[in-house]
Amino acid sequence: MSKQWHGGKGSQRRNSNEEAYADGWELAFGKPEPKVKARKAQPKHSITQVHKDKTKYNRRTKNNAQLMHEEKVFGNTDV
Repeated sequence: MSKQWHGGKGSQRRNSNEEAYADGWELAFGKPEPKVKARKAQPKHSITQVHKDKTKYNRRTKNNAQLMHEEKVFGNTDV
């Protein structure tokens, strides 16, 4: 029962021969397999900063355009 098909390979690695793979690569492409370079360190100027959500502002305070509109519509409301 253990050899019964269960739906797929999953995350298990296939049985492979790395030496045969390298030889096949050279036969297919005619050059050695490219070496994967290590990732470089991230420069200090590219580090991201803390995001400030600009949509979260105090909606009870009025900006200059709102004050000018109210003055135009309702007149001078300062008493």
